[in-house]
Amino acid sequence: MKKEVKTFFVTVLPLLMILSVFTACEKKAESAAPAGDPGAFIPTRPQIKPPIPNEVGTVDVVAGIDAETKKGNYPQYNWTFAIHSYDPGYENSIIFGDAIREECAKYGIKTVEAFCNMDVSKYPSNYQNFIQQKVDLILDVGWLGNSGVVDIAMEADIPIVSYDVNFDGGRAEGPRLWVMGGDPAVAGDTVGRHMAKVIRDKWNNEVDALLISYTEAMGEPMRIRMQSAIDGMAAEGLVIPESKINWQDGGGETVKSQNIMASFLTAHPDSKKILVGASSSNVGQGMLAAVQTAGREADVMIYSYGAEQVAIDNFLGKPNAWVADVGYYVKQYGWLAVNTAIRVMNGENVPYWTSPENYVITYDSIADYKGY
Repeated sequence: MKKEVKTFFVTVLPLLMILSVFTACEKKAESAAPAGDPGAFIPTRPQIKPPIPNEVGTVDVVAGIDAETKKGNYPQYNWTFAIHSYDPGYENSIIFGDAIREECAKYGIKTVEAFCNMDVSKYPSNYQNFIQQKVDLILDVGWLGNSGVVDIAMEADIPIVSYDVNFDGGRAEGPRLWVMGGDPAVAGDTVGRHMAKVIRDKWNNEVDALLISYTEAMGEPMRIRMQSAIDGMAAEGLVIPESKINWQDGGGETVKSQNIMASFLTAHPDSKKILVGASSSNVGQGMLAAVQTAGREADVMIYSYGAEQVAIDNFLGKPNAWVADVGYYVKQYGWLAVNTAIRVMNGENVPYWTSPENYVITYDSIADYKGY
């Protein structure tokens, strides 16, 4: 009996002491990092580093894809990415979703998808479902999120890479998600400066009215996109008074924007120098249709954003009132989004915004654009 007791103290007690040390270390690790400390960003995934605040990284996507293709080496990851999309009937939702799945498949990454159906109230339940599905990262292509849904993801330690919109902006502690896509201020400034030169040449630096079709639901980033074009024109010497600027919420919809344009033309029958800012290529398509239907092409010039396929088709055709679009290689968004997500998951220090290079597309420059 004495021998058994001695054996217990010699062998079992030291093991208990070691286990207690490990337990104490684990508890210390869980509570060591205070709120706001980078170490507490995603506690159960310490390899993931917070976004670098106030930094925009520019990527040559064409060169990046070429280099990756030549290398031909695609590491395989046991991850699941969620695709949170805008609406199944929206063309870009289909294009972006397919591109993400194609890129993920190269790396063995599984995907699941949900749609917010153009309704921000559907975000919380969709995100909760992603959590139940144990996704590793959310690629948000819904454009309508807010800080509340970011809270849901952060509580589950799931990183978010958002398309085009920082819907967690304005936090003193810094961003909690990464954004991939055309930086709104850069895109706006780029196309605005170009349009100032066009207006100087064609309209003698005069504008009767500026009609802007934007998407109110996309919040401050959308306002920045559209306002930056106005500021870019001003920087080139074309200052348009506020009294001549008309903001209309087209919701990013082709038909709604077409109706807005048609109503504006009816209300301004004598205006001969109407400048139109379209928040996307699809919006530009709708507004052009209204201009052509009214027979007012000589009175209007349209600029837009995104270089989506409808814009590419337009600039490959006969010149009309749609004179410019700023492209940020939307066709390569799938590659850039998944590339950014993999970098985040692998613990790289990634800027809070990763942007493709911006390119002004016109009838003269379309041949050199590699984004389609």
